[in-house]
Amino acid sequence: MTSSARLNRRQVLQHLAALPAATSLALSACGGSDEEPAFDGYEYKARYAEIPQGRMHYVDEGSGTPVVMLHGVPTWSYLWRNIFPQVAATHRAIAPDMLNHGKSSKSTGLGFMDHYRSFGQFVAAMRLNRMVLALHDWGSPIGFLYAARHPDKVKGLNFLEAALGPAPSEDALPAPIQAMRSPAGFDLVVKQNFFIETLLPQTIPNLSPAAFAAYKAPFAREEDRLQLLQWPREVAVVGDGTANLPLFAEYAQFLATTSLPKLLIHATPGFVITPEAVQFARASYQNLSTSSVGAGFHFLQEDQPTAVGLAMSQWLQAQA
Repeated sequence: MTSSARLNRRQVLQHLAALPAATSLALSACGGSDEEPAFDGYEYKARYAEIPQGRMHYVDEGSGTPVVMLHGVPTWSYLWRNIFPQVAATHRAIAPDMLNHGKSSKSTGLGFMDHYRSFGQFVAAMRLNRMVLALHDWGSPIGFLYAARHPDKVKGLNFLEAALGPAPSEDALPAPIQAMRSPAGFDLVVKQNFFIETLLPQTIPNLSPAAFAAYKAPFAREEDRLQLLQWPREVAVVGDGTANLPLFAEYAQFLATTSLPKLLIHATPGFVITPEAVQFARASYQNLSTSSVGAGFHFLQEDQPTAVGLAMSQWLQAQA
């Protein structure tokens, strides 16, 4: 770890405070029940798939070609709630919660490959074929690697704020990620709940209290937040020698060579997908469409839900 990666909470907050504010839509409140908590704008039937590693909650709306939407950190299928209606109008919209996220079962010590395997088990349990993968944040390495290893099951890729391969160096990582990978990470993520209490409200400044509560609920206890701490530590960096590096390199090579139809959704200024990353993708990938949805940072489904849903819907219908 370089000295610049050892950032304290004050430095991280200063970094976040300097970020441009992204436009977001406030959501109306929704009541709940004692048995099954209801969350703002998330009036979807709870479904569960039993897999060897646990019990995965998912949303399943519409019919036709399956579009499987994978969330990242610290979110769950709730992130896609405003996208479901537009996609489900013409396709089958499916969004699972990764284990330790959302309404799925809890476990301990789950790393990237554990989540990759559980997604493969979910696909098998659901008997999904010829699906489009819609990928965000940590959902992207999982989905990209799955597509690389099971190209017969995937007919297209949508991605936004996605990891297109290993980070070139530790210093190239965003400052908040560096901080969470540092020795200060445990205190930041587990004790202070940095992902939920700081990162979400700073990067989605107009997030409604009800939506904030929905994201906070799965990580109410410190032991639940150990999974959030694990994710930054799983990031593959060139030269770090970790087990994930060849996996990220594997799917990066796949993206550079596959002719699968692709849609890259991006915003300004972006966080992972910067203007430079958009230029890289346009120059490197075959059969790629791009769609700018306006102002946004990382959680584009919150920043620009209508534009994201429309971009996906139009692209999906064009592929039919």
